Amino acid sequence: MPKMKKTGLQIILVFIVVSSFSQLVFQPVNKEFDFGVISDFKNKKAVINFVNKSSNPVCLDSLSIYPMTLVCDNSFSSIKEIEANKIIMPDDTLKVKITIENVTTRHFQENIHIRKNKEFLGFASVKGAYYKEGKYPIIHFDTTEYYFDTVYNNPGVLEGCFKFKNIGTDTLVIDWALGSGDIVGYFKEKTPPGEDGEINFKWIISGKYGRIRRSFRVKSNCFENPCKYVFVNCYIVPKN
Repeated sequence: MPKMKKTGLQIILVFIVVSSFSQLVFQPVNKEFDFGVISDFKNKKAVINFVNKSSNPVCLDSLSIYPMTLVCDNSFSSIKEIEANKIIMPDDTLKVKITIENVTTRHFQENIHIRKNKEFLGFASVKGAYYKEGKYPIIHFDTTEYYFDTVYNNPGVLEGCFKFKNIGTDTLVIDWALGSGDIVGYFKEKTPPGEDGEINFKWIISGKYGRIRRSFRVKSNCFENPCKYVFVNCYIVPKN
């Protein structure tokens, strides 16, 4: 088989994709900040240092930090103490002070994004592990993959059930269970420790044929992972 030659445009596009992140204005001194294992998130703060790797000064006006579970106190400074005029010169450092709070999962990792007027300027990762003494709920599914038998003469709707057990020591509370558009879940909100529970679902398959796999997302107060994915699978035989 003859090899396909890359055109000049293809080479340029590949170069742009590969080099886009390496050419960000703000490069973190350390790409990942690790809090390690901690048991109390009260007043847990960190400073993430970003260096201006561009050849131009960057004004901090309109600069925004976009954390998810992280809370930023919007405090900007530089190692040369030029915070007064809010300008970060080339090779100067932007210090982003962050505060961690309301973490309820055993492991967490989030990215800090720096943007200016919707332009993406840099990012760094923050992670850690949370050790909690006392009671906490843990959801354990019998299986995370649900398989239907081969389906003939498409019935329009399939119904199934994911069974689980709360193997933790506190009451499990399910906030919601959402499928991929064509799946609806039904469940009992609270499951005491040591007891079994189930999430029933209806899967609308009208007009669908062939092998299909859909994700199903379950949001709860599970200590290990508050958002778990399970999957449904089926093979629908087309009509002759």
